[in-house]
Amino acid sequence: MIAYMPAIRVLLIGLTTLTNVSGLFDCYAIEQAPVPSAALASKYNNAHQGRTGDCYLLKNPKALIPLRYADGTPRGYYVSGEYPVTKRQSTSRDVENPDRSACPPGTTEIDAREIVDSPAGKMVFHPGGGSYAHYPGGVNQWGQYGHILLSDFSKSQLLPVIHEGKPVGNGAECATAKPGHPNYGEYYIKPISIDDEMWYKKPHAKMTGARYLNYGDRGHGGMYLVWNWVQNGNPSLEEKDNHVPGGGYVRAVLKRSMIFYRCDVEPLKTVSYGLDDQQNGWVTVVYGKTYTGKQWIYGWTIHSYEKWNHNPKGQIQKKYVEVLWPISKGPLPN
Repeated sequence: MIAYMPAIRVLLIGLTTLTNVSGLFDCYAIEQAPVPSAALASKYNNAHQGRTGDCYLLKNPKALIPLRYADGTPRGYYVSGEYPVTKRQSTSRDVENPDRSACPPGTTEIDAREIVDSPAGKMVFHPGGGSYAHYPGGVNQWGQYGHILLSDFSKSQLLPVIHEGKPVGNGAECATAKPGHPNYGEYYIKPISIDDEMWYKKPHAKMTGARYLNYGDRGHGGMYLVWNWVQNGNPSLEEKDNHVPGGGYVRAVLKRSMIFYRCDVEPLKTVSYGLDDQQNGWVTVVYGKTYTGKQWIYGWTIHSYEKWNHNPKGQIQKKYVEVLWPISKGPLPN
């Protein structure tokens, strides 16, 4: 080692000398293109998106009126004026004191914030999840989400085109992420059930309540596109820090194999709680767009989730489930 010391010293002195010569090393500098910063998720994840919760008169009150996917194709679920909602979803007209009264016979509840165009015709959204005490088959058969054609409503009642038919709030347009960017993604919609032991609000040992499974495929064959999400991406386990008031409003139902394009918007990695109110995983949602066949609509949908389980030795095992199917992986699996 002693024999090499002078040589090393000379080399170091030489480098020191060269670094003091202005411009000698300019040709060796490698400039990296700056990575464009993604749009803040908070710009597209606003609290209290709300619903209008209006009751609209159906053209044929006794008929079974199809609920539709975002592309206008029927979902296999219906509404009927013979079975109006008995307790409406909360509305945006008065956040503190929403009108949740029943809709009168011959009508159905509508979220009239926008008109969406599709190959089947122009549509307005029907919010599911309300109370349908008299529907045969129960809420799983009748209380579903979906669009209804404007042609299914009475012409005597004017359907407002809210905000001139343009997306509002979290329906705002955004730039599509380009290949090579961290948020790039082109996916097929792959309806999938979310683990039923994952809550976005602490359940306090009750099996009911605010579960992520409400936003997965519950046997109805679709995935939801929502105006805003239920959490804001804060990793805190305190609900006061991560909760989005009035979050989770559904904008459309996405059919299997529809294509979803991610926007260059930060994803939201949101906390999942177990029955013991402790964290048991993550649910990640992404913001993007899909084409109805006539127009683009924008919103959040579930990208993936990670469920934590404890094995008999007390170790945590993590199960990762991919919800959106990357087109680059080929056709959707059966």
